Amino acid sequence: MKLARKGIIWLAALFALLLGGLTVLADDLDGSSGMDVVIVMDTSGSMQNSKGGGADPEGVAMEAAKLFVDMMESSGSRVGLVPFSDQLGNVVNLTDINSTADKAGVKSAISALSYGGDTDIGQAMQKAMEILNNGGDVGNRKMILFFTDGNIDFSVVHREDGLAEEAAATSRQQADTATADAAAAGIPIYSIGLNADGTLDEELIQKMANDTGGKQYSVTSAGELPNIFNEIFADFVESKIDGRDVTIQSSDQYETVPFTIPNDSVMEANIVMLSSQQLDEVILQGPSGSQVPVDGERLIQSNSDQYTMLKLLSPQAGDWTLLLRGEAGCQVHVNLLFNYKVILQIGVADDQNGGAAITAYFENQGAPLTDDALYAQFTAVARVGRSDGTVTEYPMTYGNGVFSSNVALNPQETVTITAFAESDTMYRESEPVTFTSAALPETITTTPMPTPIVLNGPVVTLTKENIDLNTYFQSSKGNALSYDGGVSLDDPSIAKAQVESGSSILELKGAKKGTANLTITATSPEGVTASQTVAVEVRGFLPNIIPIIILAVVLVALIVLLIVLILVNKGKKLDGYLYWYLQDDSSFGSADETEFPLGFEKKKVLMSMIVTEPSVAFVDLNRILIRGGKNCVMLQSTARQCAVLDAFQNEVKKLRLRDGDSFQIVCQTQEGPCTICCRYEETQPFM
Repeated sequence: MKLARKGIIWLAALFALLLGGLTVLADDLDGSSGMDVVIVMDTSGSMQNSKGGGADPEGVAMEAAKLFVDMMESSGSRVGLVPFSDQLGNVVNLTDINSTADKAGVKSAISALSYGGDTDIGQAMQKAMEILNNGGDVGNRKMILFFTDGNIDFSVVHREDGLAEEAAATSRQQADTATADAAAAGIPIYSIGLNADGTLDEELIQKMANDTGGKQYSVTSAGELPNIFNEIFADFVESKIDGRDVTIQSSDQYETVPFTIPNDSVMEANIVMLSSQQLDEVILQGPSGSQVPVDGERLIQSNSDQYTMLKLLSPQAGDWTLLLRGEAGCQVHVNLLFNYKVILQIGVADDQNGGAAITAYFENQGAPLTDDALYAQFTAVARVGRSDGTVTEYPMTYGNGVFSSNVALNPQETVTITAFAESDTMYRESEPVTFTSAALPETITTTPMPTPIVLNGPVVTLTKENIDLNTYFQSSKGNALSYDGGVSLDDPSIAKAQVESGSSILELKGAKKGTANLTITATSPEGVTASQTVAVEVRGFLPNIIPIIILAVVLVALIVLLIVLILVNKGKKLDGYLYWYLQDDSSFGSADETEFPLGFEKKKVLMSMIVTEPSVAFVDLNRILIRGGKNCVMLQSTARQCAVLDAFQNEVKKLRLRDGDSFQIVCQTQEGPCTICCRYEETQPFM
């Protein structure tokens, strides 16, 4: 029984924490006046039976649900109730809880619940969604709090007709539909499974929580509850829970529990006392040492067999004292939970260096808070989530009413950024912001050009220089640079400067001696420009007329050289021997070669002059010419009826002969073709 009592205490604490956290979440995240909560309560027979077994034999779930209602804000929040077994119980639609009397009415409905029957989860979840959808939109955040001890079951209702399996499948489908509807509407489901006998369908309640952004908890014994409290704290509360264990030493004296309200931003201080026995007296003293009366306005007290709760509204910052009196040996667990009505806002902007400038600040009812004392209690970080799944934290510093940090990012990198601030009594996390860093601005880096650029040579107007400007200008993005129209000289009479379109080569040409300033401007495709100005110095020892004189002298020299060559070669005699014979001796005579010595000084000789005794007088050889030249002759046919064939039997217009070369002359006659075979020798062969 002692263990059971501890289980009751811890489970009540569980829902105290859950409620406190969710109240903070609703107020802080949405800035609304409260929340709309539908409590879905499993009242099937397995929750409690006459033998004292079951998942919840002492009604801990009901007590926790009532504590949930007590912990909620007394203004703006609404509660609905869906008790269920294989049928729906007395359903309570969304009800305002603006006063203690309102809360008492809802708690009475919870106390009146009774256990019995099978478990139809699907029907209950659909009813919860119907209540939330039909409750009207008053700006509150909506959620479902779901208690159950097992899985969908119709083993009693359909014991005789065999339809239990079909009914269970229908209920499961309804549960899945309700979960999908809740997820689409942004309504989280928080599932608490009481799994004392190990029959809990954890897969079902886990899916409800996961699909809707809620959370699932499974309880098998009191020893597991502290770990669950930590999860609730980390996931929902956003306030540090100060837990104190107190033992009443004597029924005649008070046990004191000192605590501190850290600042004026605390909207509510919830003090939950879970005791093994009912307390005799609870007193709260303020920073001045005086007792704060339970007036139902500033201080509200709620009592139950398992808990006592104080709700202190808008408490003064400072040191407070809780006084407890009860029977000696009574164990009391005190949970202190401060409800801060502040949210953490975040802003992200380009920091002009390709990174992110992150700011965060506290806000209350839409107004930024600038309390330096409040901010001094917090440490803050910026959490940056990248595409590879890694999350990196960057410290934020406080100044001028905001936390700030600068984070370096890759160009055009997309990240998810949240701000997180933590103190001894609470923490806040901002909504995530998706941010894409800017592309790095393009720049043009320059390498200094040599100055002056010297154009030096013997003739001024012949001096020139070609320079690749890409050596001295580079785009940070590797873009091709343009120099079109970006080259100018302050004195164009000194030199000429140009860069052809699409080129990076600067062409410089001297015009006259002197120095001029050259300005070069490079332009990127993005319109970024960079310039350099250097001096151009033109040097030379000959005036500008000299090139004409030099050209004239060179021309005269060439003419003289040509004349000399002509005189040297004049009268050179071409010596050699030309041998020929007719190819067809049956028609034209002997096939023996006929030798004719060559020895002429003229440039050309008619073939007929060489063949002085032609056996073929009818062949017109007068148009066949032999041109003399050094060490060679050139045979040329000008007769239409004759053709010159080289040694490869190819017809040519001109044939250049060297020592030992042979050729043919083929002429068309009235008798038919006549072929003369010839060979040229520079010296007479030995006979």
